[in-house]
Amino acid sequence: MDNLELLFDRFTALMRSRDYSGAVSFFKERVREALQAEEREMATNAASLLISSLIIAGNDEEAIDLVWRVVNSLPEAAFLRSTFAGFLLYSLKQPQQALEVLDPVFEELMALEGCRHATLGLRGTILFALGRVEEAQDSFREMLQPSLWRMDPSAFDFRLVESLISAGLMKEECKEYLNIAYHQAQQTNDEDVMARADHLRGLLS
Repeated sequence: MDNLELLFDRFTALMRSRDYSGAVSFFKERVREALQAEEREMATNAASLLISSLIIAGNDEEAIDLVWRVVNSLPEAAFLRSTFAGFLLYSLKQPQQALEVLDPVFEELMALEGCRHATLGLRGTILFALGRVEEAQDSFREMLQPSLWRMDPSAFDFRLVESLISAGLMKEECKEYLNIAYHQAQQTNDEDVMARADHLRGLLS
């Protein structure tokens, strides 16, 4: 078992025992050690678990402060910024701060084929949450590329689609995206993706 597995196992054990203060103390120390040693992957994972611990403990402000502290410690770490932008948006409901974390590395992530789709989905969802609906729709249009037919089902990003469906926008484009996602999932028998795509298709009918 490697160090990352040990971290996740420790987090699970602490959550099951409802020892939230213990989790916060433990992961604070792991983040400090990882940043000091410049171990980026460990810092990202330990910080993610610390943020989760803080949120569960009801310490949202401290969680936000931590995001910025880690991001500023490793300003060039694009994947870390993307991960924490997601935390700020989905867990902490701070879309403006999420955009501020993501935008400095947006072009870098867009240049990486394996990251482009998820990056567009995340930024589009952030923009939608900020009321910048036309820009969010532009992001979704960029997600509708021929490469979807070659994409692994796990890579489809349904969050922006959900936002657009909830607002009654881009119904035909959403249907096209969901049909492709369902088809790709069918090829690999990915029942979770099939169920999610089918549920969202049902909201369009």
